[in-house]
Amino acid sequence: ILLVPKTTGLYAVSQGHFAATTTHGLPTQKICGLGFYCIAGVQLPCPPGLYGSSYGLSDPSCTGKCAGGHFCPAGSSSSTERECAAGFFCPPGSTVATQEPCGGEEVFCPAESGAPSPVSPGHVSTGGGGRTTRTGERPVHPGSYARGGVAYPCAAGF
Repeated sequence: ILLVPKTTGLYAVSQGHFAATTTHGLPTQKICGLGFYCIAGVQLPCPPGLYGSSYGLSDPSCTGKCAGGHFCPAGSSSSTERECAAGFFCPPGSTVATQEPCGGEEVFCPAESGAPSPVSPGHVSTGGGGRTTRTGERPVHPGSYARGGVAYPCAAGF
């Protein structure tokens, strides 16, 4: 049997597959791998912010956006590929660990935050590299009160 290449240089390849060769140099096809999609016989990584959790994907939207609190670099195969960094939040489809700074002192973002968390009444925000990247909260010290995640001294006698 003689295989004749098409004008593109490739033989017919099924959807969700890419062109390859056997160990004997004969043309064949392989199913597209996890974290990839295949178009026109070429395997490509899923774009940043997206993931591919199934074999044989053939659309650049892959399986979908990565989950909130996580980010997906190119070629990701899980919606929770990597954790968002503390002090930042990662909405669905994020591409880096520091996608969005957490916000002001009235909110905080531990690792894997999909959105900022409001500081609880009677607490102040803590940690992080500055006012916009707080990572936690703690109760306000005695003799102080908290408003908007910030501690203020109580007036004398209170």
